[in-house]
Amino acid sequence: MQSNNISMDFKAILFDFDGVLGKTMEDNYQAWEYALNTNGIHESKPSPEPYLKAAEKLVIIPRECLVVENAPLGIESAKNAGMTCIAVASTLEKQYLEGADKIVDCIIEINAILEKGGIG
Repeated sequence: MQSNNISMDFKAILFDFDGVLGKTMEDNYQAWEYALNTNGIHESKPSPEPYLKAAEKLVIIPRECLVVENAPLGIESAKNAGMTCIAVASTLEKQYLEGADKIVDCIIEINAILEKGGIG
């Protein structure tokens, strides 16, 4: 279910494309970089554990994270972790990504959302 009101008070934007989490898109976000590997992760998506571990490592609370995902299990994982999730319809059609707070066609759209200060 897509939301029309996504707060933009994020301290980190987490990506999981090609197994790498963590790189901010905007200069006004603190420059977090965190590669999430399998060390210390016991459950895979849709468990919230991978994203919760990333937030823990970054010393931020889950609601301060925006997750960018492109798969249903990743979206479920992010939502289970209490994080806002924007899905990019890069590999799947939008109908498979409906659990995200917002669905975009390409990653460039996320930058535009951040620049205008949010959705809604």
